[in-house]
Amino acid sequence: MTCKKIIGIIFLSFVICNYSVAEETIFNYSSDSTYGNDGRISGNVGKIDVAVAIEKAKKVCKDLGFDPESEKFTKCGLDLVEIASGFDMARNQEYLLSKKLYSKEKIDMTFSYESKSGEKMNEESKWTKFWKGAAWILYEYGDEIFALALDLKYDTNLSGYNTTNQVSTNRGGLKCVAQRVGTVVHQNCKGADGTHIYCMFQQIGKSNVKRTCRDKSRS
Repeated sequence: MTCKKIIGIIFLSFVICNYSVAEETIFNYSSDSTYGNDGRISGNVGKIDVAVAIEKAKKVCKDLGFDPESEKFTKCGLDLVEIASGFDMARNQEYLLSKKLYSKEKIDMTFSYESKSGEKMNEESKWTKFWKGAAWILYEYGDEIFALALDLKYDTNLSGYNTTNQVSTNRGGLKCVAQRVGTVVHQNCKGADGTHIYCMFQQIGKSNVKRTCRDKSRS
């Protein structure tokens, strides 16, 4: 058995243990559960603590000696998170972010994902790397995404992204560059494993923010 498999088994045991005792959050996990045209979840829901899974992955990678600011650290974390479903974890983070925005600011935030060719993304295995990256970005940059939704509604710059200047950030080895062009904010995030996810943020009406992401990863 390889070292990576042993670490993976240990990591998975952490997630399962915390799964049973963590404060419950909701994500869309059923294969027949989908988002409607308004971006809301329909179908069955399940429960997991995504923060625990990601933080455990980061701790394992740090204990292995990876520099938290390096690209190799991100790749290590993404490899471990692969044990859990990146699709489910991304959906979980979306739910938490949407719930927070609506409860605090009455802002409806919707999410959309596309392949390089513009095809709608789903849970198929060929997009596993994309969903891992999407979940990682939502977790690491959730506060900035929340603030950006406020910026688009109130014309502020709480996130630091609502500017015509390019803004570069590097958190957990994941590098993201954001810039406003006209009324749209564009964000490109890249990881060491070749993951490249482009996201576009737009205000629709007075109280709706749409986040559309496209896979631009290396094959």
